[in-house]
Amino acid sequence: IWGGHLRGDFSLGRIDVTTLTGFEIYERFRDSDRDFTPDSVFEAISNDAAKQFTQDFNFSGRLFDSAVRWNLGGSYLGERVKGSQTSFLREPGTALDIYQFGIKTRETVVAFNQNTAAFMTYGDLTWDFLEDFTLELGARFNSEKKDFYIQRFRSDSVAILGIVSRDDSGRWNKPTGKISLSYHLTDNVTFHAKFTHGYKAGHFNTNSVVDNIKAEPEFIDAFEWSANLNAYEGRVVGRFGFFY
Repeated sequence: IWGGHLRGDFSLGRIDVTTLTGFEIYERFRDSDRDFTPDSVFEAISNDAAKQFTQDFNFSGRLFDSAVRWNLGGSYLGERVKGSQTSFLREPGTALDIYQFGIKTRETVVAFNQNTAAFMTYGDLTWDFLEDFTLELGARFNSEKKDFYIQRFRSDSVAILGIVSRDDSGRWNKPTGKISLSYHLTDNVTFHAKFTHGYKAGHFNTNSVVDNIKAEPEFIDAFEWSANLNAYEGRVVGRFGFFY
């Protein structure tokens, strides 16, 4: 696994700008004994590799030197993933099989490729609207597209050459957001209440070629209540929270 990132911070007048460019590449090989016995009953060899590039631009500042702080930005993610898995299953043979000592090996090879392009734009406001209260509002729009191809070969299949393949694509566009209210009881004690609406884009199942290949997006609504404590000039720091 290797990768890196390049970060830049500068100002355009009263606007602070941050740019973050990153990439990551990995390759992996696994040889698995899935039956967990001394016998070779169910084995698997898998390879997968991915390349990922990310870019994020962030702009932040204050509205007319007021108590309102703002933050805007956008992100891009491009990723290519490829993988394959060869499974070996030993089972009793029949008179028509070519086998040794009454045992035959069924070989299944699954290979897939997936390309992902994701765009995100986001913004949030933080407003100290009273001396002891802070309101935070945030929103993000997510757009993700995946192109997927999968191929399976089974040594005992009656299909042409034992190969079954399928390609598919999916695009998901969804907004998410959050709202948070903080109450500063004292300089050392703060209470928070937050609600977030989260989202995970759909994806493709590499264990199936024909059925249930595409999984639908997932959503979550989360509530959080917490308290922060900072006492004795920072000698005692604590956080207590409840999350649902």
